[in-house]
Amino acid sequence: MKINYKIVKKFSNKDISVKENLQLYRNFQKILNPIHKKAKYEDIKISLTHRDIKVRVFNDFNDNKEHKIIIFLHGGGWVSGSIDSYTNFCHRLSKETNRIVLLIDYRLAPENPFPAGFDDCFDITYLVVKNIKNLNLKTKDICLMGDSAGANLVAAIAHRSRDERKFKISKMILLYPTLQNDYSLKTPYKSVIQNGYDYMLTRKVLKEYTMMYVSTEDDLYDPYCAPLLDDNFKKLPESLIITCNLDPLRDEGRHYVEKLKEAKNKVTHIEYNVMHAYMSNKMYKEETNETYNVINKFLGDNNE
Repeated sequence: MKINYKIVKKFSNKDISVKENLQLYRNFQKILNPIHKKAKYEDIKISLTHRDIKVRVFNDFNDNKEHKIIIFLHGGGWVSGSIDSYTNFCHRLSKETNRIVLLIDYRLAPENPFPAGFDDCFDITYLVVKNIKNLNLKTKDICLMGDSAGANLVAAIAHRSRDERKFKISKMILLYPTLQNDYSLKTPYKSVIQNGYDYMLTRKVLKEYTMMYVSTEDDLYDPYCAPLLDDNFKKLPESLIITCNLDPLRDEGRHYVEKLKEAKNKVTHIEYNVMHAYMSNKMYKEETNETYNVINKFLGDNNE
């Protein structure tokens, strides 16, 4: 389908405030992504210290086989996405990859700012990895995956797990990730300015998301909040990173790829001529189908 970007430009509202219309944003996500009746899943509760975290499990297999796992962290700027708005996405992801998908219902900002949601995702990932033997699987059978702000959380978990040596992530998939903290007019990333006005996800919205995510200005410079600020990129997981040419986040994704390669990590980088969040956009059917092929090749599973 050919995209009319003149129409997209008109709908890229540059004045609406996310913070002032947060509930509207959250409701809009649910309206855009109603749960399809064919999407089968089970919700489980995992008890952590002082809190319970819901995990939505996509395991619609009737073959009595042991399936490998994708832990998925949803996007939405850390504030507006939800496991409901990502249910259809993860249902398809499970079908396409022939893997069990665990979708984490982490706490959202601004009610629960950094590092609350990050800690939820880190702790659940730690529990899954540490208990993997109970499923007759190995650590290499787990892939950590996320899109946009969820991809930020994936990268941050990879850095922290390496730093603390509590567990190992073998592979990670970052879809159009946000990885830094500067969405001002002085940002070093040109795509923020080039693509930050006309392609739905605007520079203004990115700036609001970031400021709603953190508690203090110091948080902005925490590498677990902005992984590109880390001074160590060694010994990180094998990575598949997908960027979008019409995305304000394009250049930070490219920069992260460069950092990983410089540190001798194994990286696959693919870029499509599409807007941010294209895998949730029905207008990009061809690119989405191709992306699932790329993901399966990266995972290296036999999905026949």
